[in-house]
Formats: sequence, structure tokens, C-alpha cells
Amino acid sequence: MADKLEKAALPLPLSVAKTQKKAPGTLLPTVVQLVSVWALITACAFGATAAYNLYLNSHPHSPAACPPEICYMVTGEKAVAEAHDHTIWMMWCSVLEAAAAAMALLLSARRRRSRRALALLALAAAAANHYVHARDLRLVSSVASSGRIMFKVENTLVFVFAFVDLLGFMALLLE
Repeated sequence: MADKLEKAALPLPLSVAKTQKKAPGTLLPTVVQLVSVWALITACAFGATAAYNLYLNSHPHSPAACPPEICYMVTGEKAVAEAHDHTIWMMWCSVLEAAAAAMALLLSARRRRSRRALALLALAAAAANHYVHARDLRLVSSVASSGRIMFKVENTLVFVFAFVDLLGFMALLLE
């Protein structure tokens, strides 16, 4: 009986010890996180801008509240209605974009397909939001003089947004 206890107390050979399996290397969590953070940041920025525009349109304000270097006053009944529709569209896109991006960030890493689908949805909503922003710039291009620095910056940002959206779609679809 003492022989059995001595044999049981001996440590297992190294070849028998359990080894942990390593997961294959993938960039999917990183890509999904980057795309979701991008969508969340743009959703907050565009949602805040749309809310501010709705506030300015619904309350009478003095010209000092919105300096002419930043704000553009659109005239004409059709143009004002179109600008208001764009603002409402940007609000709805921002809500969808933020919700999808937040859910993609909060889901566990095991739900790869769900996270990728939500990241794609958030990026599609971001692209729609950026398209509406470009339409707004086209609408105010007749009012704004091309010499204003903010107008040039916003036109440049439209191309930056489109480029980053395309990179995000390619990264998610090729992963």
C-alpha cells in the first residue's frame, strides 16, 4: 500500500501536462472596435450639430449667437425646408449609428458575427450621415463664399469622412 501512495505522489511527466490552446490570431476585434469607435464619435458630433441647428431654427436668436464665420443662413422656402429635412435625417442617422456602435462595443468577443454585423450597420449609418452632411454643404455652397475658412475645412472633411468610411467597410468585409 505504501508503494501505491508513493506512485500517486509523483508528479506527472511534462509531456502529459495540459497545455492551453492558443486562439488563431485575428484582427477582427480590433477592426470592429475601431470602426465602432469611429461611428460612435461621428454620431455624437453630427447628432450634437443637428440638435444645435434644430435649436437655432426653432428659437429666435440674435446674429451674435451664431457668428457669420461659422453659420450660414439659407434663404428661400424650398432650401429652408430641405435644410430642415436634412437636420432631422442627421438626427435619426446619429441615433441609429450610436446605438449600433455602442452595442457592437458592448457585446462579448465570442459573438463575432453579431459584432461585425452591428459594426457594419453603424458604419452604414455613418456613411448615410456623412452623405447628408455633404448634401447640406452643397445646399449652402450658394450662400457661403468660397473664401471662408470653415467652408473649406468642411469640404475637406467630407472627403476625409468618405475615405475613412471606405477603409472601414474594406477592413470589415476583408477580415
